[in-house]
Amino acid sequence: MKKIGLNYLIITVFAIAVAVAFTSCDEEEHKEEPKKNQPPTCNIITLFNTDESITVTAIAEDKDGYIVEVQFYVDNGGYIVLKEFPYKFTIKVGELRPGSHVFRAVAKDNQNATAEATTSLVIDQPNAEIAIGRFYRGGVIAYIDESGKHGLIATISDQSEGIKWYNGSSIHIGATETEIGTGRSNTIKIAQAQGEGSYAAKLCDELILNGYNDWFLPSKDELNELYQNRRLIDGFSTSSYWSSSENDQSSAWRQYFGNGNQYYSSKKSEYRVRPIRAF
Repeated sequence: MKKIGLNYLIITVFAIAVAVAFTSCDEEEHKEEPKKNQPPTCNIITLFNTDESITVTAIAEDKDGYIVEVQFYVDNGGYIVLKEFPYKFTIKVGELRPGSHVFRAVAKDNQNATAEATTSLVIDQPNAEIAIGRFYRGGVIAYIDESGKHGLIATISDQSEGIKWYNGSSIHIGATETEIGTGRSNTIKIAQAQGEGSYAAKLCDELILNGYNDWFLPSKDELNELYQNRRLIDGFSTSSYWSSSENDQSSAWRQYFGNGNQYYSSKKSEYRVRPIRAF
């Protein structure tokens, strides 16, 4: 029988031990760490159906699981819990006192992670007199026509402190109307011509605020009404604001709220935006 030397045995055992150690390390390196749960996302929208009811909708999603429930709060109190899509409910205006209200939605996923969103709206004072500066239908009355029943409503604050008029395309759009009552059509023309992106008209056209989704960028004369009544409307800067009135292919009208002067400037310039809606 052939004898095996002691040195040979020691080397062999050492080699096996090293091999096992490396195998163990290699397995540890390739062992996948458990994935962390991604929290859900949540957005909330309030929209007046008529002057009598409001639909409150939460858009809740979870990329690595599913939504278990969405709990809604009105002001400081819990209102309703919904466990199935669509996550929305309707509330009567009469259930809410006149003034400002906060709606909150909290979405919870299957691993108990949460996300929340809030929005606010203004409930009108019943039978109150229509007057410039009064909170009305989602904002502040900025202009009243000769009938005394119709006019313009401005948002209670600027929706951008500086944004371009265009989306990078210097083209003649034809949104050249300047009179009161033309801001809406100008805004639609701009949004259709410029398409997706971040620019003044698109910001107004896509705005959903205080339960209303029909906001637009004011025309040159509509913007001037905001300037004339700025102290009653409140919240304006002394900077310049964009109108929806185009001057030519590369410029559009703005108004400087420091002194009321109106100028046309390059569409690539960045100015403030105060959306309006008609009533």
